Amino acid sequence: MKIGVIITTNEVEKAWNAFRYMNTAVEVDDEVTAFLMSAGVECEFMDHEFFNVSDQIDRFIENRGKIFSCSTCLQFRKLHDRAQRTEITTMLKAVKMTEENDQVLTF
Repeated sequence: MKIGVIITTNEVEKAWNAFRYMNTAVEVDDEVTAFLMSAGVECEFMDHEFFNVSDQIDRFIENRGKIFSCSTCLQFRKLHDRAQRTEITTMLKAVKMTEENDQVLTF
């Protein structure tokens, strides 16, 4: 199955669970694509004592997961130059992602 996940939150536990979900889906051979928008673009920079989002992102990338970030959302937060593990793109990519996947989830 092809699954698209849109993450719009910077709530660390919610973001951590989103990436845990995506890692589990990849492990059962689903194809997963993530799109970070709004506060979700902050995921790449979040860590917490109990909810290590960064480790989950690294695991997702190692498992061939694809992560895209909204350029406008990054620029608004002055994070555009710091994003390293996601492909920076536009809202058009989010639209295409929803069209190309069997299921789309939001966190």
